[in-house]
Amino acid sequence: MKNNEYSQFETKKNNVLKMFKEVNIDEMILDYLESYGYDIKNKNTVYIVKMIKKVLFNEMMFGKGFTNSMLETNPSYLFNVFGNNCSPEIKSRIYILLKENNINDDLNVFVLNASSSIESSINKKEEKKKTLSK
Repeated sequence: MKNNEYSQFETKKNNVLKMFKEVNIDEMILDYLESYGYDIKNKNTVYIVKMIKKVLFNEMMFGKGFTNSMLETNPSYLFNVFGNNCSPEIKSRIYILLKENNINDDLNVFVLNASSSIESSINKKEEKKKTLSK
């Protein structure tokens, strides 16, 4: 990557991270999960939050096609968020958590839908902020 491209990448990355902080992305994700009857007090919820956050970040950085393409070619892509620490036990906890919360969708579908919904909410907030500042 050339210096200019790297600089643009870093700027975009910093802007996305700054926006995540401004909108309190973790809280938005938990609100989304709770609105679907998800038990957010379950300590294993942190795994789902990390997955949604990763997909959302990648979509904002590289576009929706990026994540869809990654999931098609590598269905376990979502587990990469945990690096080398993703044991079969963590995977099992995640699937049990989905089942306990009556989520019948495939994990990838569930995370993509959550990410899209949250991104929509963020975009609405950003538009509202722009409108108010005019």
